Amino acid sequence: MSIRVHNTLSGQIETLTPIHPGEVRIYVCGPTVYDELHIGNFRCFVVFDSLARFLRQEGYQVTKVQNFTDVDDRTIAQAKSEGISLRELTDRYIDLYYRDARLLGIEDQIYPRATDYVAEMVAHIARLIELGHAYTADGSVYFSVDSYPAYGQLSHQPPEERQAGLRVEMEPGKRVAADFALWKRETDPAFSWPSPWGPGRPGWHIECSVMSAHHLGVPFDIHGGGIDLVFPHHENEIAQTAPLQPEGLARIWMHNGMLTLHDEKMAKSLKNTFRLSDLTGRYPPEAIRLFLLSAHYRSPLAADEEAMDAARAGLRRIENVLRRLAAKSRPAAELEGWERFRASLADDFNTAEAEGVLFDTVRGANTALDHGASPAALGAYLAGIERMCQVLGVRPEVGAADDDQEVLQLVSAREAARRSRDFPEADRIRLKLRELGVVVEDTADGSRWYRA
Repeated sequence: MSIRVHNTLSGQIETLTPIHPGEVRIYVCGPTVYDELHIGNFRCFVVFDSLARFLRQEGYQVTKVQNFTDVDDRTIAQAKSEGISLRELTDRYIDLYYRDARLLGIEDQIYPRATDYVAEMVAHIARLIELGHAYTADGSVYFSVDSYPAYGQLSHQPPEERQAGLRVEMEPGKRVAADFALWKRETDPAFSWPSPWGPGRPGWHIECSVMSAHHLGVPFDIHGGGIDLVFPHHENEIAQTAPLQPEGLARIWMHNGMLTLHDEKMAKSLKNTFRLSDLTGRYPPEAIRLFLLSAHYRSPLAADEEAMDAARAGLRRIENVLRRLAAKSRPAAELEGWERFRASLADDFNTAEAEGVLFDTVRGANTALDHGASPAALGAYLAGIERMCQVLGVRPEVGAADDDQEVLQLVSAREAARRSRDFPEADRIRLKLRELGVVVEDTADGSRWYRA
């Protein structure tokens, strides 16, 4: 099955054809570690973690790199405000990232820190100066956008629109406002490194070009990140890499839409963020992950209580059907629903449609259970649902609950009351089940229950 994804560079859906057959190399722009991350940050990381899971399931060897930006204006400013070293600050927030990543089921990958690659960045910048694509100014170094005629090819913006999108001031020594810093002058020895142009530290954009090339080689297959990074960050990565690597940095550029709250992008600067630790008291991490994958990755995703509640209820339905299936099925070679699920993800990684297939399969499994399907047929449902959860990175809690036997007895007693038309007794039992956290649904095929 061919896998097709949207390439921001071409603006088209393209077939993924790995540069090295059987191997896919992915770089994802990771967090700037000056504060605790919010779930909007984690939408990107969960999306590309699931993409890597799917590619591995399809038989590819996947190498995935996601960096930490541990030196920039914000990390330096925060370290200074707290009176601590840059390393002490960034270690704290990297540890918090790892905590949250484990909760969300993000698999291990390569995590380079920008400060470990400064010497390579200095060498890359020096080469750009030699080739006439960069210039020095008062201890800083800037990339000359005018030296690269293809600038703007990723964002597909005319120069006047790109200029409006820039959030930089005209620093002394810059030739034009669009030129961007490769090296920034910094005299404080606690936050600087030596270079041929004096003490300083790397610009944000050069960090990702160097770290990705170091770990993946150039070009690599997929460069990922949030849609807000298309310009100027990823545009600048392309420009500063092309003079040294004519084949370009990456073949395919994939970008996920933003998580929104009240129709605004979720961002620390807007003070409208939710951290994972704010939510895990109400929602299991598995439900949060289901929520983050519940819309097509290129679409915005609204963070609202209704959507989160729906994800939590969906997780409970998965857990309940897996518990029922485990008790009544036997291993099967077939995977119910799996081919439809694969097709959804192969079509521009449509996790929203894939989750729909998952829940269709859950409903089909409940119907099969209610109608006494064979253990082999139930095994196909069990295998299919488990495989889908694995690719989505969802780890349902399927151990039998202590009060399952009590629940089953109450559900059976309620069914008997309904058959004898003793509706007051049926309602009393329903309320008792609700106290146990169990929801009963009456269908044409009988009653079904799940934990809320």
